[in-house]
Amino acid sequence: MIAARLFPASLPAQQGSLCGNGELPSAADIDGLAWHFLGVLQAAMNLPQAGASGLVLRRVIDLGMSAWPLK
Repeated sequence: MIAARLFPASLPAQQGSLCGNGELPSAADIDGLAWHFLGVLQAAMNLPQAGASGLVLRRVIDLGMSAWPLK
C-alpha cells in the first residue's frame, strides 16, 4: 500500500500546519491521530464489500471522528 509507506513522511509538515493555525491543540498526538484516521479510512473502504449499509458506514466515520481533539 503506497499511501501507508508515504504517510509518515508527511507528518512533520502536517503537524506544523494543523497546530500552528490552531486547528489542533499544540499537545495533540499528530502521529497517533494520523495512523488512527488511516485505519478508519482503510476500514471504511472495506465495509461495503462486507455488506455494511450506508448508515453503518456513517456511524463508523462519526465514531472515528470523535477521536479528533477539541481545542
